[in-house]
Amino acid sequence: MTYAARADYNEAMQNTVLIEIFTELLIKRRASRSALAQKFELSRRTVSRYIAVLCEAGIPIESIRGAKGGYALDDGYNIDGALFNNDEYKRIATALNDTLFMYPDKLNLAILKKLTDNNKHSEFAHNSGVILEIEFNQELKNEIAEWLGEKHIFRKRADICGAKKEIMGDNGLINKLLSFGGKVKVIAPDKIREELKAECEKVLSNYD
Repeated sequence: MTYAARADYNEAMQNTVLIEIFTELLIKRRASRSALAQKFELSRRTVSRYIAVLCEAGIPIESIRGAKGGYALDDGYNIDGALFNNDEYKRIATALNDTLFMYPDKLNLAILKKLTDNNKHSEFAHNSGVILEIEFNQELKNEIAEWLGEKHIFRKRADICGAKKEIMGDNGLINKLLSFGGKVKVIAPDKIREELKAECEKVLSNYD
């Protein structure tokens, strides 16, 4: 890898971690420096640098001292529509969707709504959500439950389960579905079924 390529890669990785830390604060509103360091495999000093970058970007993060201290995002903070480009918005949406099952409240959905409301003119807003319905083999139940949440899964036949859930921001959804191979069937929406068929046809065309 050339020096320029390595520099571009390092910058991309740093931006990804920056977005992930910001997303973590959007979800939890408050997190300790140690918890962030452990989750993202960073030093505590590096976490502080990332927080400083977010603050310089105008994000109201308060540093809280003491044994239970850390960083807190202002409760009244709304995401500025100009803060992220479309790809970054989609990455945040994907992270929020992937962690929906971890939190019993509806805070993730509220954050996703803010993303849409504050970025109305972007591609993200036009792809803000779909009601995904799938069928899958019983053997995938745990994996699907981890992705979509246990409460969205139901039994259809002896060895076949179903799941239905609203997915906000469909970035990466096609690739996620393809990763299950023939063990998952999309029932709805038709838009995702057609996109999935198109991707499969592209793969098959490589073997003509």
